[in-house]
Amino acid sequence: MMAAADIQACEYTVLLVDADHAARGELGAVLRRGGYQTRDFDRAAELLAAPDHVFHWSCVVSELSLPDMTGLDLVRNLRDRAIRTPVIVLTAQADIPTAVHALRNDVADFLLKPVVERDLLRRVETALVRHAELVRTFS
Repeated sequence: MMAAADIQACEYTVLLVDADHAARGELGAVLRRGGYQTRDFDRAAELLAAPDHVFHWSCVVSELSLPDMTGLDLVRNLRDRAIRTPVIVLTAQADIPTAVHALRNDVADFLLKPVVERDLLRRVETALVRHAELVRTFS
């Protein structure tokens, strides 16, 4: 089993998807302090237009409510393209059925805003460790 210590944050890019520039900037600052590289996207369509190599060595952190689709639709689109990158969905307004639906539909994690810095960093690290274990298992 892979340990969290095996993940070197500086090797990974977190792909941030949120139309709220200020919120995305705050999340990016937290993740960069945690050692991650970040890349910003205003809309899901921008991320989906990125070449497949962008998704290697990465994790997606997306707002649930995006201007062009939901974060869950984004996950479905990625999976339809066989992109297995872990996706963490954030929202300020969630209920238990929405969270359960997200987790049952291949979302790595579901967090409520405002996000606590150490929680976000821990959840990203956990998602990357799990993903690396899956890749190693099926390689």
